Amino acid sequence: MSLDKITSNPSTADMPAPKRRRSLAWLLPVGLLVGFITILAWLFGDRLIPAIDVKTAQVITIRKTEDDSPTPLPKTSTTGKGSLLFQASGWVEPDPYTTYVPTLVNGVVSKVHVLEGQAVKTGELLATLVDDDAKLNLIEAEQNITSFKASIVAHCTGMDIAEAELDAAAKKVITAKTRLADAVDNLNRLKRIEDGAIPRQQIVQASLKVKQQQAMLAESETEIPRIKARLEQILQERTAMEVKVKQLETVRDRAQ
Repeated sequence: MSLDKITSNPSTADMPAPKRRRSLAWLLPVGLLVGFITILAWLFGDRLIPAIDVKTAQVITIRKTEDDSPTPLPKTSTTGKGSLLFQASGWVEPDPYTTYVPTLVNGVVSKVHVLEGQAVKTGELLATLVDDDAKLNLIEAEQNITSFKASIVAHCTGMDIAEAELDAAAKKVITAKTRLADAVDNLNRLKRIEDGAIPRQQIVQASLKVKQQQAMLAESETEIPRIKARLEQILQERTAMEVKVKQLETVRDRAQ
């Protein structure tokens, strides 16, 4: 027995060498590529196949005339005398397909009064909305009109007061003119008296009285333009307030 046989392991010497397993990682990209090509062929296969050449012709109808000579017509329907020689199948659809009826205001539908496909007429009620907020808006609009009209009445009360003041100012002017005329007459009579018959101080006082009455007349006359200007202002404000009332009535009508 040789030394090699003695030192060698009998259990491993007779065993065959293991075979290396081949890797299958290449199957993943190949499978993805095949799937991608399959999807493209399924989507665009019709475009890749060459088209078939065909001949087309326009469909027409031919109507027989009284002398049995066929007359081609460019349309697909015929009217009048004669028999129809051609008929094509088809269907009738509405145009437009759907008619939308929008509402003037937004809201929540409380009740629908018609069914889908039901024939309706102009003015017929289709649906009702929840009107709680709408009723409150209408009440508010009506209250605004009432309140503003009351403000106009209160504002125009100042017109009556101003007219009374104007009448009083006119009478005051007449009174001032009368007093001025009396003072001027008294001064003229004193001036016609001979010197020394009356004290000089009395003539001076009469002259001062005339000047006082002239000042009072001027003051009374200035009151009339001021009161008239206030009356004009009240009238202009009343016109503006009446325009505001019309605007509030428009808001009320919109709420209605």
